[in-house]
Amino acid sequence: MERIRFMEQYGYLIIRWLIGALGSLAGGIIAIVNPTIPMLTVFTFFVVGDSISAWRLSRRVRELHPKANDGKFKSRHFGRIFNTLLSVYFLAWLANAMQVHIVTSNAYLPNLVVGFACGWQFWSILENESSCNEDKWAKFLQKFLVSKASRHFDYNFQKDLEEYAKQKAQEEEKLSEASRDKEKD
Repeated sequence: MERIRFMEQYGYLIIRWLIGALGSLAGGIIAIVNPTIPMLTVFTFFVVGDSISAWRLSRRVRELHPKANDGKFKSRHFGRIFNTLLSVYFLAWLANAMQVHIVTSNAYLPNLVVGFACGWQFWSILENESSCNEDKWAKFLQKFLVSKASRHFDYNFQKDLEEYAKQKAQEEEKLSEASRDKEKD
């Protein structure tokens, strides 16, 4: 009976205190996170772009060498993407805390951290899009970038790509010869 009376008297105060504490905690988290939201949104778009370019590379690899890959997006890849997002978010928040409480100058630490991370994702997108690609711009980039297909699948796709290009050139040559022969007739 006393327990019920205690809850009637103090239950409202306890609940009110808990709601206030949770509100304060949420306000503190929002205050820490808020300055980094725009730059982390841009970074998230870069990560999504990298994921799409990796999936496209997987599809191109499947076309060239069906046994090397099935061309599907797997949940373990999503885990790595999620881990990358959380890591950079945390680094940006730490850099923001350093900027506000330690450095207190115009060093723009969160911008630098997220800018480097965006550059890393952009480089990865370029590697993905240039790997196993026969376009002129991709051939140019292949001189400077690593082939992600070879790195991820432990297989030298460059030989297959060169053979595929030769076959394609031979087919085009046969078609052009056939059209020339038709023109003569």
